[in-house]
This record gives sequence, structure tokens and C-alpha cells, in this order.
Amino acid sequence: MILTWVVFFVQLVLLSMFKSLVNEFDVVVVCIIGVTSIFLLFRIFRCPRKAQPYILAGYLFRLFVLFFDVYGRHFFLVPHSGIDSEGFLHSALLIATNPDLLGQRVYGGFYSKFLGLVYMLIVPERLLGQFFNVLFGMSIIFIVYRTLKKLNVDFRVQSVVMTMVSLFPHSVIFSSILLRESIITMLVAASTYYMIEWSLTTNFVDALLAVVFLLMGSAFHAGIIGLLVGYTFMFMFYNPKTNLFSFRARTVLVFGLMMLFGIVVYSQFGHVFLAKFESIENMSTIYNVASSQRGGSAYLTSLQINSIGQLLIYTPIKMLYFLIVPLPHHWRGVSDIIAFVLDAVV
Repeated sequence: MILTWVVFFVQLVLLSMFKSLVNEFDVVVVCIIGVTSIFLLFRIFRCPRKAQPYILAGYLFRLFVLFFDVYGRHFFLVPHSGIDSEGFLHSALLIATNPDLLGQRVYGGFYSKFLGLVYMLIVPERLLGQFFNVLFGMSIIFIVYRTLKKLNVDFRVQSVVMTMVSLFPHSVIFSSILLRESIITMLVAASTYYMIEWSLTTNFVDALLAVVFLLMGSAFHAGIIGLLVGYTFMFMFYNPKTNLFSFRARTVLVFGLMMLFGIVVYSQFGHVFLAKFESIENMSTIYNVASSQRGGSAYLTSLQINSIGQLLIYTPIKMLYFLIVPLPHHWRGVSDIIAFVLDAVV
């Protein structure tokens, strides 16, 4: 997949250099997608034979959703494409014309700034921004594949997992429309891969890369930083050489150093990695967020959280509902039925 990204970026550099000579940018972007696809196909055909049809189908589905969302939205709006995607696009286009906005707070945060930088340096084509997400989505598939191989997972299990990752409906959608989920998932998948690599090799560079990718993901969505708690536990107590957890004075010292490092990072860069948490001033703010019932698809509307105990008890329930709603008794129309069949059922 690295070669595919290199070919893609080389084409973008050439487009940026000669864009003054181009009249139909959308046609050029389509050509870039075509050339990039050739190299991506070579990568797909290096995967296990049984998984190749599913990965290829996953890529073709992503391209179909991509072009339909850009050119066919007047016929039917792809699920989840709407308010957020248009907000990201609007912010990115503003940044492309006014680079000063890169240093200010904008709708969509880092994702909008990433898009704005792309549009400013290359061309402000929506198709280009969404194809980035397609490549992020395909990168996720190959990262998962490398992770499964690294763990020596049974080949049949690999095929099943690769099929699910390639064809899961909402994964196809989120990696084709103008949303930030695709880049966040890719960064977390890369972080997980290097964390597993560290657990097998004890290489400090792998541990560092795992944390770096995690922090990059948290820049796009602050909630990702929560995974650092699990990483900290592993770094403190897990010994890759013995494959055992060890609780000794040395681990306590490591924990202290990591806490010190975390405090320094938060004090210097908290506004970058934890932007979503800046408005939290006390526990009552957290209770209000946990009890929020915004939107027409709100669930558990009678549940109120007013203490730490209730937060610990009800959070897992809310997490479960988040995964499986809308249940039949929540359906408000065809869109909810589609969401249930394509997401909750799977």
C-alpha cells in the first residue's frame, strides 16, 4: 500500500505544479484515481487468493459510493452524508482561500484543516478529498491483514476477518464520503499494529510509533486518547520477553515516568490532542454530557447520570445501545431500517 500512496502523492505534486494549465480539474482527479487504482489492484492481488475477491469488491464498492455521493446526490443522499460532511467541506474551502484559518478554531477541527491544506496546495475538488478517505479505508484493510499475519492467525480466520473489514457496509460508506472516521480508524489501526509489534519484539521504536499514531488520531477525535490508558498498563506491567505481567518496583518507576511525560504533553499540547475536552470544567459537565439526549435518534432518554457510581454502571449500557440502535421500536422510517440492517444486525 506504501507504493500506492507514493504514486498518488507524486501525481498530486505534478497536479499542483501544473494546475495553471488545467481547465477541468475533476477530469484530472478522475485520471489520478484511475492510475492510483492500477497500483492498488497490484497490492490486492498480493493478498491471499480467497480474500482477493472480497477486498476487490470492497474497493469497487467504495469507488461506487464515492462517485455516487459526489455526482448522484440529487437522486439519493448516501446515509451519513449531509450535515457534517457539508460542514467539513465548507470549512476546508474557507481555509483554502484564507490560510490564516489554519491557526484558528473551525468546524471539523483538524480534519477540516487537513482538507483545507490539501485544497490549498493542490485543487479544491471534493472528489479528491473523498478519494483520500477511500485510500485511508483500503489502508485499514491492509493494516489489519498485516496484523493478523504478525499474530499468526489461522488462514481461514484471516479470510473471514478480511471479508468483514472489506465489505462491512458502514465501513464502505464512512471511507467513501467526506467524514473523518476513515483517517481516525486508520491511525488507530496503525497504532494497534505497532503496539502488537512491540509486544513481540520489545523494540522501543515500535512502542514510540504506537503512541505517536495514537496521538495523531486523538488530534482528529479526542476520545481516542482513552486508548492510552490500556497502552500505559501494557508498558507498565507486561514483559514481552516472558509473555507475562509483572508487578514490581521497576514498573512503578516506569509508571511515574509515563505520568510525568503525560503531564508535560498535556500542559504543552492539550489543546491539540484534547480539544474536545477543553470545555469540561468539573464532573457535573461530564454527567450532563453522559445524560445528553440530543437528536431525533436519542435513546435511553429516561436515564439520568448524577454520580460517579451511575456513570460507571450506565456507561457500558450506553455503549451497547450505541452499537445496536436503532432497534425496531426506535424506527422512524426507511432510513432507520436501512441503518439497522446495514449496521446493528451485522
